[in-house]
Formats: sequence, structure tokens, C-alpha cells
Amino acid sequence: MMTLHNITKWRTLTFFAITLLLSSCNIQKQVWFSDIQQKHEKIDDGISRVYIDKYGYVYPENQYVSKDKFFDPKNNGSDLKELTTNGNLWDYYKNDSAEYHQLAAKYKVIIKKIDSVAFDAIQENIITQHVDQLKEKLGKSEDNTLVVLVHGFNVEDGTEDFNFLKKEINTYKTNDYVYLDVYWDGNTTGNLAAPLKTIWGKAQLNSGYVAMALRRILAKMDTNTRIKIIAHSLGSSVTTGALFSTYSKFKYPPVDLIKENLKYPTSNARDIRLGLIAPAIPGENTFVNFFERGQVHINKETNTISKIVLGININDIAVSKAIRMSKKMGSTSLGGDKDEYENTKAMLVKKLQYTQNEADQLLQKVEFTNAPKYKSAHGIKYYFMQDDKKNDFLKAIFD
Repeated sequence: MMTLHNITKWRTLTFFAITLLLSSCNIQKQVWFSDIQQKHEKIDDGISRVYIDKYGYVYPENQYVSKDKFFDPKNNGSDLKELTTNGNLWDYYKNDSAEYHQLAAKYKVIIKKIDSVAFDAIQENIITQHVDQLKEKLGKSEDNTLVVLVHGFNVEDGTEDFNFLKKEINTYKTNDYVYLDVYWDGNTTGNLAAPLKTIWGKAQLNSGYVAMALRRILAKMDTNTRIKIIAHSLGSSVTTGALFSTYSKFKYPPVDLIKENLKYPTSNARDIRLGLIAPAIPGENTFVNFFERGQVHINKETNTISKIVLGININDIAVSKAIRMSKKMGSTSLGGDKDEYENTKAMLVKKLQYTQNEADQLLQKVEFTNAPKYKSAHGIKYYFMQDDKKNDFLKAIFD
């Protein structure tokens, strides 16, 4: 019989094994997207794509960002370390005056000096360009429906998951949807193992900044556009943060992130549906500020997020983190704790004045139980091996 000490030791060892699964990484943990972006820009497949760095800056279109300078903008030999001053577009451009002025000219921003105010103006025009392209496609679409796909953390290239999801969606219902694939820096494990804090904690924080970029895109969409969003794993943090304020889920939310949440309005689209597969986020602490939409505080009557559908398998080792550990070291309890779903609905009733029936309609759950061979697997394709559950999930989003 196992002693309490042995049980505790087993749980600890299991947890650290999981963190290596989640967080093993090479020395350079940030993600650089220019090579993937260039490949995609050569493909005429009708898919819109956006690439977002760790601070929520959007990559410009048809503008190559040098990998060496991206990871070491000051050329001081820091390319193999993740610093606050590398692996992001602001530091890349502010340290190269020629490229900065070229970028400003491309996006028609008159600059007197290189500063964050001018760079944000450039970012605003980059985002507006994406929105204009989406609106043009939606204007030619019979459905007027934007489908947004967001990958999880520890993903350098989400293309495979995005293509898989599009195929499954089109098999379930062949409609004239407009797709937006969201690539974001959720850090990467590469080939070597590293402590949890070197990727998981940073990826969680990154998701908060990336959410602001996606929020800025969605907020500019016409109110009569239907928006369907599917996110995997930590992509759930990106998408929820894009739709409402979620910064309170961070133990110590950065002041600039709080300011951005208050600065940028959220989408007023008439029908928003959100699907979260293996959500690597807390439940109650994410949805407690559900009514906070930028500077506006709404209520259930003015809320336009009609449905949030959770695809959950509490045996998923990445979000359950072994027995009773989903709330530890960066909570993933919504996807990995058997009680968090009901606790979150209870919070909606108690704190946000939803009736029980309204909470049941707003926050829904599809329970996945993967095949024995893949019982604890985290990937989307393993969840979607169950046709009945897959169809229940897609039905809730697309019907």
C-alpha cells in the first residue's frame, strides 16, 4: 500500500514529467513567423492569416523580418536568450531606423521620431488592412460568417491543426465561411527539456497580449457579421481575452496589460460563438469579469456572446496535470478539473445574475473520452476521433 509520502512523491514526479511534456524547450523559446508567413503569402487559397508576436504586435504583410535581428536586435549576442528586448517587432524595428522608416512609409504613417506612439499607429494601420481584407471577403460570402481558429502554446506552426479543423468543419457543414487563422507566439519547446517557468508561465502571459491584437481585429468587424471561434489549449486564453477582460486570472497582471484591456473595445458582432477544445485556462477566474468589455460594463441582456462550448477530457494529461493538480502553477482547471465547469456556471448565477437555465445555455460542455490508446492525449485530432462528440461540439458552434 502506498504511503502518503509516496503518493505525494508520485504526484510531484508525475507533475514534473508533465511540465517537461508541456515545456521542454531549446535555448531560444520565442517564435519567429516570417518564414511561415512568406510561404503562406505565396499560396492563393483564400485563407486569411495573422501572425502575432509575444507582445501582441502584428507582423506586416509582405515584409520580411530578419530572424537574426529579431532574436538579437542590438547585435549584442543575446540571440540565444529570451529577453524582454528581443523576440518582438517593436524592438526589432526601433533598432533599425531604415526598416522602421520603410515600414512607416508603407503604412502611411508620418513619423517625427521612433517611439511607441508612432509604432502603435503603424500597428493600427496593419490591423485595419487585415480587417479591410476580411470585410471584402465577407461581402462576397453568402453566410457573412467569420471563422477564427487559434492554436495553443508550444506551437511553432499551427498550419496542420488549422487545416485539420477546416476539413472537419467543412465535412460537418459546407458553408461559405471566411477563415482567419491566428498564429501567435506561445513559445516553443524545440528539442531540449527545460523548467516549466521558462515557457509555460511566459506563454500564459503572452496570451494576454496576443488577445489584445485579436480583440482589435474583431472589434472592427461589422456588427451584422457572425463570428465563430475555435481555440485549442492556451489558445483559449487568447480568445477569451479578445472577447472580454480576463487579466484578473493572472496572479500579478502587468499594468500595461490592464491598461490595454481598458483601452481596446471588444466586438459587438450580433452572434459570437466560442468553442474551446482542451481549454488550458481557469474557469471561474476567467469568466468572473465576463461583463467587462474594454471600458464598457455590459449585462446579460446586452451580451452578444451567445454560446461558449467546452470540449473537455479530464484525462488529458496536459490540462489535468495528474491528480488534482490542474489548478497548480498556472491553472488549466477548466479543461482538467472535473468540478470547474459546474463551479463556473454557479459563479455566473451567483455573481452575474444569470438564471441556471441561462447559464446552462451560455456555457455548454461536450465530454470527450478519447480511445484507450489516446486516453490522455492533448491534440485536437485525438479529441475529434470520436465522431459523435465531435459532431456535438461542431453542432453547438455552427448550427
